[in-house]
Amino acid sequence: MSFLRPALLLIPLALFLSSCGELTSSISSIDSWIPESFYYKTLGNCEQGVSFPVLIGAGTQLWTDPSQVRVAQTELYLQKNKTYTARYREFDFHTQLFEKKIESTYALDHRNKEIHFHGLGVAKISYTERGRPFMHLVYSQNYNSTFLMGNNGDFYLYRGFKGLNESSADYCQ
Repeated sequence: MSFLRPALLLIPLALFLSSCGELTSSISSIDSWIPESFYYKTLGNCEQGVSFPVLIGAGTQLWTDPSQVRVAQTELYLQKNKTYTARYREFDFHTQLFEKKIESTYALDHRNKEIHFHGLGVAKISYTERGRPFMHLVYSQNYNSTFLMGNNGDFYLYRGFKGLNESSADYCQ
C-alpha cells in the first residue's frame, strides 16, 4: 500500500492542472453576456446595401417644470477593444439645444454583469418579454442639464445608413 502514497500526492496536482482548461475557456467567453449585435461594425455589402448598428437611448426626461420640457438622446457606438463613442444631445419640442461627443473607454464588471462607461454611466443588459436585448444605463454625470446625473435611459439597437464617421454612400464609393 505504501506504493500508492506517491500517486495520492499527484491527484491534487492533476485536479489543479485539469481546471486550468476551464479557466482558459471561461476567459475567452468573458463578455459573452453582451450581445454580439451591440458591437459597432459595418453590415451588408455595397450591392445589397450597407447599414451600421447603433444603440440609441431616447426620451430621457430632463425637466420638472412642464413649461421647460427637455429630453435627452444618446447614440452609443460600442467597440470590442473596450472603447466607445457617444453622441449626446438635448432637445425641446422644436430644437436641438445641446450636443456633445464623448469618446472614452469602458470596463466590464463580470460579477454584476455591468458595463462601466467612463464619463457616461453604468449599464446592464436586459431583455424585453419578447427576447429583444436592450441596455439600461444610469447616467453618472451631467453635461448640460443638471437633471441628467442619476437619470436613466434604455438603449435599443437600430440600424441606419449613417455610421459613426461614415455613411453608406461614402462607404460604397
